[in-house]
Amino acid sequence: MIKHKQNGFTIVELMVTLVLNSLVLLAITQLFIQNRDTYETREYISRLQENGRFAMEYILRDIRYADFWGCVPDNSAITNNVHNAAGGASFASGGISGTNNTGPSYGGFPNGADTILITRASSQSGQLIKPMLLTSDVITVGFDPNVDEGDVLAISDCEAGDIFVVTKVEAFDRTPPVGDDEWEISHALTEATDGDNANTTIDLSRTYDPDKMASLHTSAAGVAYSIGLDGTEPALLRNGQVLVPGVETLQILYGEDTDGNGSVDAYVTSDLVTDDTNIVSVRVALVMRSEDEPDGKSTATPYTFPGVGTVTPTDLRARKVYSSTATIRNRVQTATMTP
Repeated sequence: MIKHKQNGFTIVELMVTLVLNSLVLLAITQLFIQNRDTYETREYISRLQENGRFAMEYILRDIRYADFWGCVPDNSAITNNVHNAAGGASFASGGISGTNNTGPSYGGFPNGADTILITRASSQSGQLIKPMLLTSDVITVGFDPNVDEGDVLAISDCEAGDIFVVTKVEAFDRTPPVGDDEWEISHALTEATDGDNANTTIDLSRTYDPDKMASLHTSAAGVAYSIGLDGTEPALLRNGQVLVPGVETLQILYGEDTDGNGSVDAYVTSDLVTDDTNIVSVRVALVMRSEDEPDGKSTATPYTFPGVGTVTPTDLRARKVYSSTATIRNRVQTATMTP
């Protein structure tokens, strides 16, 4: 019987095998880390871009409808009857106004954030069903306005309009079938029940008639944009509520038409606007930043901001600048129609 000697791996072979396996494992690990980092980078950049587009879309949409009061051809024909300083101030600015460098900015941005206030009536409205015989008469509509005492509404036809505080709402069942089908809205001098808002006069600037396309707008409000905090993170605020997180600053330029031809003569900051009613377009710029700092990044990435220049952030987060211009549609149409 022949015995065969069993041969194993030598120590050299084992060491070579371990080294090769280690190299393969290292390569797989590095590939995994690179893929993970790439995924995370794409993920936060995608969120950054999505938030930036959403923020710009919201602001520009509100700006386009600034100073909307129905089919009134000229905002100078709008009469503000709101007495309270807080409520009245929202409608005394001629549709759009703002402040320059008065708010906080974050991430090393050199200037303070701007604010912008946009006032307009809602697009949701309904026509009157009875004419007003006197300027002190109630406003009668054939739909439930779903408003309360103290709400600020607007009424207009194609010649003029009024902004007023609701002091009373009554529903009536005038015709079959059974059910309310007529609502009367009062605008008296008495103080509204839910606050200090009141009207300066019981009389509107004119009587309104359904035959002249008189409509009631079920809200007339100011929309304010500013920069604030969402916890510890900067954010874009709309009427004091967080709209989009990760916005470090908001910068606004106003396109003013000083010669009345409907075209912008100059873009200026709010403190240099000579007349708010001459603003026909608004240029908006903001800085978005990512939620986290990318792994492996050791130096901040500078970015260029229009009108400011190169900005070097104070942290390592990714940033993107968004800038766009919105035309105030009501004013451009007015200027175009003016002979």
